[in-house]
Amino acid sequence: MEQLPSELAVQIWQTAAYQFRFIDRGSVVNLARTSSFVYDVIAPILYERIVLTLRVQDALNAFMFDDDLRSLATRVFRHTRFLCTTNSYLARSINMALLVNVEIIHTTSNICLTLARAQGDRVVLHDVRLWAINIPSEVSQFPPLALANIVKIHSIYPYAGSYGSYHSIARDPEDWMRRFMELLPALTHLGFSHINHDSEWENSAQLDMESFASFLRVLAGYQRLQVIAVRMVTDSIIRLGQWVQIGHELSEERLHFCIDDREVNEWADEISSMVDDAQTGRSIWIEAKPIGTFEILPSGTT
Repeated sequence: MEQLPSELAVQIWQTAAYQFRFIDRGSVVNLARTSSFVYDVIAPILYERIVLTLRVQDALNAFMFDDDLRSLATRVFRHTRFLCTTNSYLARSINMALLVNVEIIHTTSNICLTLARAQGDRVVLHDVRLWAINIPSEVSQFPPLALANIVKIHSIYPYAGSYGSYHSIARDPEDWMRRFMELLPALTHLGFSHINHDSEWENSAQLDMESFASFLRVLAGYQRLQVIAVRMVTDSIIRLGQWVQIGHELSEERLHFCIDDREVNEWADEISSMVDDAQTGRSIWIEAKPIGTFEILPSGTT
């Protein structure tokens, strides 16, 4: 490497870091440790995406109480564009004001709200995946400037029993969506994970199918939405034929589907899926494909 032009060496290091940051992060860390020059090249890539899990709790505690480590955290977090955490304690363990450059976040609505408030008038948040959210009541708590910048939102579809949101959608999806779009003037990409495993509701699966079909028709009426994405999980996959039929009936090119065959039997499984997606670089915007790529299955086929 010493005989290579520095510009070429930098390109090689950056390419290696981008290529292996998801599949072999340890090797990227080792590469960054070879010299201060290489570290300066690799750090923006290495710390661009941070996933906070319980395994890093001790390290975060050290960041809180050690002056040198707090200085290190400041230098590290300035590179962070993507943050994933679903643990409120971990989120409280760091100074959210250090995360001024975060643009993409996978988290809970409360943590996202904390970050948006910490960013203040410097907010750059534009791509949000929320584990669960009571829309629009929780969205309305965000600073107006933060809402003005959000272009993409992905959340769990508020099905029967989730935070009481279902009934407002089922009764009046037009009003529900109107309030939502008014709060998010820049929104162009709207995604929902459809997960239905609430056995407490009689006939909830069919009722939910009908309400979601109505909801999709309402979404199709908003021309500024460029992508309407649906992630089908668990028993949603079993009814794939019905979903595709609804999509083709709408004749809506903006409607995208993706199938997630990971088993989700409880909310903890969905949290694990969110963390796994953050660590591997998956997102509904990458995975979902236009409805036209799905064929209508023969009658009687699920």
